[in-house]
Amino acid sequence: MKNKWEGRIQGRIQGRIQGRIQGRIQGGGVLQ
Repeated sequence: MKNKWEGRIQGRIQGRIQGRIQGRIQGGGVLQ
């Protein structure tokens, strides 16, 4: 069984990455 913390940490990291990607798309993809 996986740890509760692992899932929570992974979710937090994924959310941060998704936020960065979405910000890039909304910003017009000017920043690399």
